[in-house]
Amino acid sequence: MSAPFGLCAAPLPTIQSEFGTWSTSAICQFIEIWNHNLQGTPSVVDALDVIRTEISLLREFAKVIRVSSALTDTFKEACVLFGFAKQQIHVPNLDCESRWNTTFDMIDRWFTFEKVAVHLISAARFSSRLEAFADLTKPLTWRVLKSCKDFREDAYNCTKAASGSAYATISMQSLIYKHMKHLCERTAAGRSPCGFTTPAVKRAATAMLTKLTKYEPYMCSKLNLLALLLDPRTSNACDDAKNMKEHLSGTLAANYGYQSAAPPRQEDDVDVAFDLFAEAEGDQAAKDDEVDDFYLMTARADRSCKDILQWWKAHEERFPTISRLARDVFVIQGSSVPCECIFSESGDLIGPDRSSLDPLTVEMHMKLGAWNRLFNEL
Repeated sequence: MSAPFGLCAAPLPTIQSEFGTWSTSAICQFIEIWNHNLQGTPSVVDALDVIRTEISLLREFAKVIRVSSALTDTFKEACVLFGFAKQQIHVPNLDCESRWNTTFDMIDRWFTFEKVAVHLISAARFSSRLEAFADLTKPLTWRVLKSCKDFREDAYNCTKAASGSAYATISMQSLIYKHMKHLCERTAAGRSPCGFTTPAVKRAATAMLTKLTKYEPYMCSKLNLLALLLDPRTSNACDDAKNMKEHLSGTLAANYGYQSAAPPRQEDDVDVAFDLFAEAEGDQAAKDDEVDDFYLMTARADRSCKDILQWWKAHEERFPTISRLARDVFVIQGSSVPCECIFSESGDLIGPDRSSLDPLTVEMHMKLGAWNRLFNEL
């Protein structure tokens, strides 16, 4: 992914922010820590702790059903009784306790068979074996499980754009953060987008919001806003983007020798409208200044853009100075997950050796993985 800009051709620059001057490698390490907190363990554990009792109860119930052939057969018979199609009848799998996403999958699958589970627990012939799971006959227990699962699923859907094997840019971080914060605030206030909520889920949302809030100064820093500004998939006609125009020009002048061809001006909605008109008319005067031209072109979000680096490579001639800044900003990964995918595909597990790899070795692994996929496609 870094090939279009030749990122390895020169030493990586430092980035100046309101928190001081950081090397790009230091920022990459920080982003990995942030990504860990945003997408994974601490926030999720806090959310899961709220329904730990209900999850453990459901997990133990699933184990009892799966290890008993009599209970398994009765479970399938009950599925027929409740109108399940033949291809839908199966005993849901257990989760992997160290993988939170599998826990929510387990909850979702078992919620489908709620009536079947209640029927089994209430059956007289199994009363002695299943009496410990009497709480699963209460609708509130299932409601708590489902509402928490739905809440976390919305959060997962928000973060999965940075969880695949594709290169994740730092511009995703502030977008994900804002969505996650908004989701937690709405859920904690009882306005869940899932349709209903429970006190347990409100506590889970509050716990997650507490974790997220302490990262706000970093996620709303000038560096993150600059990355968002340079992302063609977002519109630069909003107030936040227009307020960054002077900062963009200053960064280009201080680090890349850029000289503005036009005096700075405070744009309003009318200015943007006239700029768009000038663009439609092909007015060259509106394109004399590189920054003005960039704002002109990106006033509308480019939803067709799938690869930011390729987009900047294609527009390198039009924006020679800004493209250099984009190269240095987007070298910072927004997520360490794509790197982890390289190891997962090769079957390499996390261990002491994995934890001690230097950046050059990691880069080599990523290149070899990319070449291997390329040769397989040819």
